[in-house]
Amino acid sequence: MKRLLIIAFLIIGWQSFSQSEIQDIRHVKPDYEAIKKEIKLPASKYFYAKLMKKFNQGAYLNLEEKRHLYYGAIFQDNYIKDYSSDLLNDIHTITIKQELSQEDLDKLLDYALQILAENPFDLEAMNYATYVYRQKGISIQNELMGIKFSVVLDAIFSSGDGITEKNALHVIHNRDKAFIPKLMGYKAQSTDFDTDYIILEPNKKGIKGFWYYSYK
Repeated sequence: MKRLLIIAFLIIGWQSFSQSEIQDIRHVKPDYEAIKKEIKLPASKYFYAKLMKKFNQGAYLNLEEKRHLYYGAIFQDNYIKDYSSDLLNDIHTITIKQELSQEDLDKLLDYALQILAENPFDLEAMNYATYVYRQKGISIQNELMGIKFSVVLDAIFSSGDGITEKNALHVIHNRDKAFIPKLMGYKAQSTDFDTDYIILEPNKKGIKGFWYYSYK
């Protein structure tokens, strides 16, 4: 079931990914101190409350706005690097089933939205929410969640490709280190994601693992 959820997002969840925009920036590492300064200035176009409002509305964000929004989360009072929730266990209990009932879908959506209320950039919760919206034919919310998902991924993949330590993917939550290999069709050998290098199972592309960087 989990595999199906990932594939669902590969098809639709990253639909607004701006490939040309990412290529133009050439994997630039986030300037955390500059971001920290800009998001606190009410007159700045990167003022965090403005960016979050646009994010919640599904409004257009250029790449720098996406980066300030995602990496700026680190400097918010409610930021938790090692975010976890008991709801994740409830979600996994549902997603291991071979088939989901309407009640299962309702619970899955409810749990995912509760997680996103606490951690709005949680990729796994976005994935599950989008899956349910698609199954139920709720196109407006599906599109909105897909836009949000793309904002996070655009920011992450603008920071690097993860193939070398120099080009590490900058992420703000350790759980992202587990989700990104799944998104790209790989399986991680590691179960400890409090590390900068995640080893992958053997794969056709011969990629040994992904390098990550988390702001200290």
